[in-house]
Amino acid sequence: MYACMWGCDLHVAFAFSLPVLSRLLREFRNIVPVVKKELFYVLPFGIASYLVGVVFIDRQNSASAKDVMKREAVAITKDHLKLAIFPEGTRHDNDTLLPFKKGAFHVAVDAQSVIQPVVVSKYHFLDHKRKLFGRGRVIVNILPEIPTKGMTKADVNALTERCQKLMQSEFDTLSAEAKQYCHAS
Repeated sequence: MYACMWGCDLHVAFAFSLPVLSRLLREFRNIVPVVKKELFYVLPFGIASYLVGVVFIDRQNSASAKDVMKREAVAITKDHLKLAIFPEGTRHDNDTLLPFKKGAFHVAVDAQSVIQPVVVSKYHFLDHKRKLFGRGRVIVNILPEIPTKGMTKADVNALTERCQKLMQSEFDTLSAEAKQYCHAS
């Protein structure tokens, strides 16, 4: 069963994630993005996100977050949903991905679903220090599926590391390609 879709971007801003998610919604069906609950309060994105079924999790309350993710694992199987999860968990401007959070990998293993890695290049056209935009491109690549069938909780650490390495390698490649189109101010 194809059930879990993963996204990875740098979370420079929620608004930048929306175009990526809209593109993924055209590519895949039944995607449910999972985002931090604080984004619910970012108007108008939060309300709009809620209305289209985005799942909000409280990262400060691990029991609550785990409960939400367990419910989503059931929904993946029952309703044939795909979760769009940003495993880094926060925004940054680094050249390397942050360590992945393991919660979503637990969900994928619990649901015995497929992980679909999606990698987004670095936003070279943003000057984070001066808070300025330049011209440039963002490149998105959908990598081959990673099955979790037959995996158990004991496999989550290795699965997380495997995905991290695979996505970091692709992130490096895409970011180098995107940099050549950058015309920062």
